Amino acid sequence: MQTSNHELVISATKVEDDELITLVEICQKYNIKEDELKEMLEYGLFEMNNDFVSLKTLSRIESAYHLKHDLDINMQGVAMVLELMDELKLLRKEIAFLNKFMD
Repeated sequence: MQTSNHELVISATKVEDDELITLVEICQKYNIKEDELKEMLEYGLFEMNNDFVSLKTLSRIESAYHLKHDLDINMQGVAMVLELMDELKLLRKEIAFLNKFMD
């Protein structure tokens, strides 16, 4: 297992009240290979809008990167883990919503 200490220091472009960053900037700031980001994109781990990615998406990219490198999970496994994490987050929101009606 490898350990990485990448900092989240991103310069962004302000476009229509949404902060955006290019894949090139992500590669430079995170020291991630462009092919690796393209593979994440192919697996649907994040979406792009005209060659830009929302800064909100960076936490998902960071999670994918750490799952792959720190835990040595292949990209298909990373996609599955992130999907399950999304589902868990949604279920927790639903439980919190339902608990409001039970009190």
